[in-house]
Amino acid sequence: MKVSIKDYKPIQGFYDLREFKIGKRDFLKLWKVQKFLCKKQKQRQEGFISNLEWEKLKEFSAKYQAVLFSFETKEQLYLF
Repeated sequence: MKVSIKDYKPIQGFYDLREFKIGKRDFLKLWKVQKFLCKKQKQRQEGFISNLEWEKLKEFSAKYQAVLFSFETKEQLYLF
């Protein structure tokens, strides 16, 4: 099944990727990371993730967020 941007639905607890000016390829990559982090968060709640693994996931999440924030938001585009 081919994934399409038009099928995107924001994941609770994550930034809505549609609010950022992101190219298609990067959008799909960031969406994939969101789904991965959401899955890991659920596994953590169910007790399947060790504290060490959770700390590594938090570092990964911070890197993901830094990449996401490197893109302009659509709101920023209207300010200029």
